[in-house]
Amino acid sequence: MCKGLSEVSIADKYKVMSVDELPQVAAYSKYRIRGAEYDPVTIYDMPNCIAINDTSQSFVGEEVLFV
Repeated sequence: MCKGLSEVSIADKYKVMSVDELPQVAAYSKYRIRGAEYDPVTIYDMPNCIAINDTSQSFVGEEVLFV
């Protein structure tokens, strides 16, 4: 589990979030934030960041589960 620290929206389609740590999980297929599940978006060269297809709300301070 990690926590969102900051975020930026890209092209009104993606939200890239900086997180406090990336857990060492062997495999995951979704992120769970506030009980909702999101498909991961592949990003490169952005340490301690995750991306999702949702720009409609803020996730700063929210816990992120890798499921």
